[in-house]
Amino acid sequence: MIQWFKDYRRKRRLPKPHNYITTWELFRKYLASRLPKQKESAVDYNMNILNSTPKDIQINHIAIVLNGQVEEILRAQNRLSALLLSNPTFVSFDPKEVYPRIGLTRYINGEFSNPTIDENGDIKDV
Repeated sequence: MIQWFKDYRRKRRLPKPHNYITTWELFRKYLASRLPKQKESAVDYNMNILNSTPKDIQINHIAIVLNGQVEEILRAQNRLSALLLSNPTFVSFDPKEVYPRIGLTRYINGEFSNPTIDENGDIKDV
């Protein structure tokens, strides 16, 4: 039994010095250094994007009520909410037939009328 113990001690590996690195570890470090660096995301995933609003924009909530029942809730900025709450007329149109221009086109007697514009870009009649 003593002989077996002596043979075991000879075959036992010596402890590695603290600065020793294997080829495999060296290869792993090389591959890890060649990986592309992870970029910082422009989106903060911890923030709920759908419910957050910028601090300089005021959001108004508008309820769409049909026959005394709320059908939909809209969130709109000041200009759109002012347009929607000023009792507008909603008109369906085909852009292939007529193309109304914001601020220029009039809606008179069920038809859109665009102004005449001369070659200088001036409006002749409205």
